[in-house]
Amino acid sequence: MKKLALTATLMTLTLAACSTQTLPEQQVQSQGITVQNWTASVVNWNTVIKNNGNTVVLKGINWFGLDGSQQMGGTWTSHVQNGVTKNHDLDFWFTKIKALGFNAIRIPLSADTIWQNHSGSNTMLNTVIQKANQYDMYVVLGYQTCSPNYLGGNLVGDPSTCPDRTWNLSYWLSYMNRLAVVAKNNPNVVAIDLFNEPHKLSWATWKGYAEQAITEIEKVYSTLPGRSIMYFVEGTGGTPNWGADITPAATPANRLFATQNSNGTYSYQHFNKIVYSPHFYGKWVTATQAVNIVKTVVDSNNGNGVPVIIGEFGMVPSATATGGTQWGADFINGVKYKASSYFYWALNANEYDGPYGILRNEANGNSNWCIAESSIITTIRDNYSIVAGTPGLTISPSTPLNTVCY
Repeated sequence: MKKLALTATLMTLTLAACSTQTLPEQQVQSQGITVQNWTASVVNWNTVIKNNGNTVVLKGINWFGLDGSQQMGGTWTSHVQNGVTKNHDLDFWFTKIKALGFNAIRIPLSADTIWQNHSGSNTMLNTVIQKANQYDMYVVLGYQTCSPNYLGGNLVGDPSTCPDRTWNLSYWLSYMNRLAVVAKNNPNVVAIDLFNEPHKLSWATWKGYAEQAITEIEKVYSTLPGRSIMYFVEGTGGTPNWGADITPAATPANRLFATQNSNGTYSYQHFNKIVYSPHFYGKWVTATQAVNIVKTVVDSNNGNGVPVIIGEFGMVPSATATGGTQWGADFINGVKYKASSYFYWALNANEYDGPYGILRNEANGNSNWCIAESSIITTIRDNYSIVAGTPGLTISPSTPLNTVCY
């Protein structure tokens, strides 16, 4: 869920069942990132993501800002060290994010930001994606909201409506086309997350909408032989309204583009491009409940289910608090073989119902953009590790975990 609290920082964001114990093919692709040929599948009961045939584990962080303004969060801040002011520009943040062991970012977007980038000109979204590629970082483009006025606990939950403007389903589909143009021009874009938390829809309705969105994006990629991205399809329902429930996809007939064959089996168009991507927060769902959702879909059809990437998950810094780091450890250890790729929510600290951020939420509800929550970082690092070089964060011994500034 978009946890952005519209509070003032230095800039006001008014717009603003069966499992194995190893993962198959763990030779993780070196990043360089010039190839965009992504597939997702379930192999030996586990999700496997590949680019051009090479296994990749996405160790991602959500970083918001472009859903509510024309700046990524924190890029307007700075700190003083030894009398010298250091600006927190994109280079500063990508250096810090990479040093913390992440290799991917998920960027939540509003329709307004996507509109600014339709021409593919060097506007902010393209600038951020291109800067990410300079740091060998993958990018997921997430359609977060139709309007910056609908964030936090105010998400519309249905792509066919937007209360503050003229809107229908075709408007959203046109933005899918625009995102496809941005994606095809940037080879480090791995996926488009079609719509954030469609909690107001039934699965049948959402399935139909998502199929239309993918069809729209494929119009762009159909002219690019050998090129493909993945499609993140979130769940419906959830508590309180996050779209966490992807369990309908455990039933073959409920999966996107399902066509029943004469022998009773099913075939699926775009099957190896579609990833189901739930969101979980420990304040609202137990680790067991969340783990069971993931296992249900991956393990379905006797281990030939559908792939899962965790699009958002969040924990609070306290080990003993509801939804704290103990929840995080339990959740990670329950899903790390089923969904080895993930995107933590979030880098930013100023959240709607957190604090979940890698950066510390201060007493005034904002962040000084310097203090890091080491307990969250170490929980991800220590529990998402399976073998060297795979999902756990690879943090340099010289990287301090209590600050990103000094």
